[in-house]
Amino acid sequence: MKIKRNGWIIETKSLFQVKWNKYYPVFIIHEKYQKKIKWILRILTFIGITTSIITMPWYLGLSVSIVLILLELLLEKVIFLYTTIVVQNFPKGFKIEGEKWLTNGFAIPRNKEPDLLPFIGPAFDSKEYAEKFFKYICSWNNVDKIDTENKIVLSFVIEPNNTYTTFIYANPQRKNLEEIFENEKEKMKYEKYGKQPQQLFMQVFLAQNFAYGPEYQIAKFLETYSTNDHYFLCPFILHQDESTEFLSDLRILKFSYKIKNREELIKTDVEYDIK
Repeated sequence: MKIKRNGWIIETKSLFQVKWNKYYPVFIIHEKYQKKIKWILRILTFIGITTSIITMPWYLGLSVSIVLILLELLLEKVIFLYTTIVVQNFPKGFKIEGEKWLTNGFAIPRNKEPDLLPFIGPAFDSKEYAEKFFKYICSWNNVDKIDTENKIVLSFVIEPNNTYTTFIYANPQRKNLEEIFENEKEKMKYEKYGKQPQQLFMQVFLAQNFAYGPEYQIAKFLETYSTNDHYFLCPFILHQDESTEFLSDLRILKFSYKIKNREELIKTDVEYDIK
C-alpha cells in the first residue's frame, strides 16, 4: 500500500512490515519509531503491574496478564530498519526539458548483418541540447563507450492506445550501486548495530510517449532485432525538413533492451508506475 506524505508517495512497507518466523510474527519497523516502541513497552509494563494490584476476578486478571505478556514479547522482537539513500547525480549546466525530445531516431541496416549494427536514440531539434542530454546519460556508464553491464536501460512499453513509451534510466540493479550500498552498510555497522538496512535510491527516469504502428520505424526495429541483439544508442537531430542525423561520435554500444506490453508490467518493473 502507498501513502502520500509531504508530496512524496511512500510505500508503507518501507515503514512497517510483518513477517512470520515459523510460529510467531516479527514486526519490522523503521528506526524513526524506535522511541515510541520503547515507550509502549514501558506503558505495557506499568499496566501489567497496575492490573496485578487492582482487585478483579482471578480469571480476568490472568487473561489480561497473558495478553500483556504476549504483546511485550512480540514488541521485544521488533527489528528496526535504518534508511540509506543514494542520490544519482543530476544534470549540470542544463535543464531536462521533455518537450525537446521530439521523437526517436532509427538508422537500421537493410539487411541484418553482424558488422552492421542499428543506431537508435532520442531525437532533438537542437544539437547543443542533444549533446548535453546524451553526455549526461553517458555519465551513468562512467562515460564508457561500451555498456557491458547494462548500466543504461533502454526500455519500450507498448501502450493500449496505439502508442509506445520509451524509457531511459540508470539500471537500479547495476553493480556499482550495490557496491555503494555495501560500503555504506560497512560504515554504519557499529552505529546501527542490530538494525537492518533499508536501501533507497533516487534517480532521474526519462520517458516519452510516441505513436506506434506497423508503418513506424520502431515496429521495424522490434521485428528485426531481439532484446539481446547488439546496437548503438546515440542521440539524433531532427531537422526542419524532417530528415534525421545521428551523432555517431557519442554512440554507446549496447547489448540488450527491454520490451513489454503495458498489461505485462508487474509492480517490480520500474515502468509500472510511470505513464
